[in-house]
Amino acid sequence: MSRRGSRKAGVPKRALPQRKAPVAAVPPPQAAQPPVIRQRWRWPRPSEGFAVVRIVLGCLLLAAAGLKGVQLSRQPVVGSGLMGVRWVHVLEVEYEMALGMLLLSGLLRRMAWWTALTTFVLFGVWMLRRALAGYASCGCFGTLSLHPWTALTLDLLAVMLLAKFPPRPNLALDAGRRKRRLLSGLTAALIIGVAGGAAMLSYHPAVLLADGSIAGAGESVVLEPETWKGKPLPLAQYVDIGKQLMVGEWTVLLYHHDCPQCRQRIAALADGLAEMEKAKKVTARVAIIEIPPFGGEKDPPVTGADLLVRGRLEASHKWFASTPTTLTLKDGVVTSVQTPDAQQKRAPLPADTLPIANSVYNFGFVKPGSHHRVAFRVDNATGSDWTVGKWQSECPCLGVVRCPARIPAGGAGIVELAFDAPGEPAEGYSKAVMLPIAGGPQQSVALRIIANVGTPLAVSPDPLELGALILGEQRRGELTLSNHGEQAVLPMYSSPSVPACTAMIRRERIAAGGRLIVPVRLETAGKKPGAYKATLSIQTDNPAQPVVRAGVTFSISGDYCLSAGVVDLKALIPGQKTEATLDVTTTRQDAGPFVQSAELAGLDHLAGQVTVTPGEKKASLMLELTAAAEPGSVAGMLRLHLADWPRVVEIPLQGQIVDLKSP
Repeated sequence: MSRRGSRKAGVPKRALPQRKAPVAAVPPPQAAQPPVIRQRWRWPRPSEGFAVVRIVLGCLLLAAAGLKGVQLSRQPVVGSGLMGVRWVHVLEVEYEMALGMLLLSGLLRRMAWWTALTTFVLFGVWMLRRALAGYASCGCFGTLSLHPWTALTLDLLAVMLLAKFPPRPNLALDAGRRKRRLLSGLTAALIIGVAGGAAMLSYHPAVLLADGSIAGAGESVVLEPETWKGKPLPLAQYVDIGKQLMVGEWTVLLYHHDCPQCRQRIAALADGLAEMEKAKKVTARVAIIEIPPFGGEKDPPVTGADLLVRGRLEASHKWFASTPTTLTLKDGVVTSVQTPDAQQKRAPLPADTLPIANSVYNFGFVKPGSHHRVAFRVDNATGSDWTVGKWQSECPCLGVVRCPARIPAGGAGIVELAFDAPGEPAEGYSKAVMLPIAGGPQQSVALRIIANVGTPLAVSPDPLELGALILGEQRRGELTLSNHGEQAVLPMYSSPSVPACTAMIRRERIAAGGRLIVPVRLETAGKKPGAYKATLSIQTDNPAQPVVRAGVTFSISGDYCLSAGVVDLKALIPGQKTEATLDVTTTRQDAGPFVQSAELAGLDHLAGQVTVTPGEKKASLMLELTAAAEPGSVAGMLRLHLADWPRVVEIPLQGQIVDLKSP
């Protein structure tokens, strides 16, 4: 046996040593990329939600404080009691500003949340009171007008968001950083608050000085022509014909378009100038300058010489002046001043006249040339005494009978006014008396009277509020036309500014001291959603008041729409059964069964029932009706209760049951 074959089977050979091959570097496996998932919008978490809410409400409070602060720094405060005291409004602005800055800072979250929640609840109560009282503006954004119902909605929304998203503790800041941020925020709030308060309390009525500059920050600029004598005309730079007045001799008349004394004075100047032209002895030209607010036409209804020039004061300021005021100029220098004798002595007030707490009094209808008296109570709710200076009146028809020289702190003073009605008719005659106040934050008090001189017709209510309606709905209202004069007046027809709103005038004379009910009908079919203010112009045969205007306010919502605003059954026979259909649609996405209930009410000569068939964004109403057995007029009302709609939608039913047997 050979050596190779002598090896036992199954015994392996000795392995020879082998060289190791180099190990190549293997890159690590890459991590799998997660798939991209688009996240849908989700409701914020409470901590995130409060961050958004506090920033929005903080900006809203700062905007309201800024707008009211600008108004207080430029306009006087008019009112009675605490609402007529400037520092009360200043404290309100400072509080809103401090709360807004606290919310924006993100510090003291729990305290800021409780303070904001309480504040907006109180704001909501106050707005509800103003809305129910009929105020046209909430007064919370200065000169920016916002309806109280809209402001109430914002307040309620703020309360709901604050209740939904309470704050969570801010653990991102340590105690040291939180303290530093709090101190810096308090310092900034203190600086801004002191500067803003000083600006709001420093208001006083602006006065036109003799050199033409305006002293004071108020929007109302008081003219004092008595101080212009011997000096260049300070009004020249504010009149559109100012350059012409600087050359030659002029007679200048300042007037209001609604002042009867001014119109008489203009006519006298025009007649005198025409006579001088005929005699060829013209010594001076005449300029009549209208003080805003302007009338419907620029040129007053006068005739006269070609040398009469008309001009206007610029409307960027609210000028307060006694009219008519006559000035004579020579090369732009005022040589003489003639102001109306408003300081004339008047009879004392009757003892049984009660003082008026408001700053405006409406006499209503007064006869031309009649004499009237009224007393105003001026309250001083501050801690310092007031000293009343020399008063000024816009018209010689209005003057002060008696006025206290001093109103003690916390007390009141009675200011008695005498109103001598003009001799010519004037509808909506409005003039004011200004009382300068020294010693308190309120720098002046304006007392205003309103009267319809020689215009006997009055409309109530004005405006007529028809509320909120849906598309296709009809609504009816009533106006009362009263005649306070001594002669009967015939209303002839009316013309509306909005065609959807019409007044149905009966050509029936209104006796002296009588009244006439004027039905008003509103149809919303084909109109666009929104808020509307319509004007009804009622034509009459009264030469002193040929047109009587009445306002109508309403709003239209596009959430729901009716296929018909009235169910007209037309002619029926006694005992006839008939059917009528009506559709209600909605544009709301989450409507569901939006017709909550439907019922027939007030049926006259009619009986029946209504069936509602709901659908997707549409509901069909089937009316099964039976006429009465005897002839007569058919009347009734279909009342609908819709989801999230505050008022009941009423659809009238109308028709006539006729007797076919009658000839």
